[in-house]
Amino acid sequence: MITPNAEARTTPTSSTRASLLTTQTWVLPTATLVFLAYLAFVIVGRLFAHLPFVVVLLPILPSFLLTWFALAVALTDIVSRPSFTTAAKIRWAAIIALFNVLAFLPYWFFVVRPGRK
Repeated sequence: MITPNAEARTTPTSSTRASLLTTQTWVLPTATLVFLAYLAFVIVGRLFAHLPFVVVLLPILPSFLLTWFALAVALTDIVSRPSFTTAAKIRWAAIIALFNVLAFLPYWFFVVRPGRK
């Protein structure tokens, strides 16, 4: 019987997971746009179309999940940037944590996009 070698198995390490997350920075502006679209839907749905509250709450799940994933991507990207000082990492992490989806777009414009080649 042939058994696979333990070294031959590839299990993702934490650095591999982090590098996979930092390649998903396209999620940051997408999460902001989806949040703003949901916010517009809520305002229009409740004020102008008089939709029931339950109907307005149904589309919250995609917005919530995308925002949660974008938060993980942004925080992983902040921590993995070697050009950032510790103070800059703490500052950006605090901004992302406090303003959440509203800070994704400025972070993407000022930090992620200029770093692209």
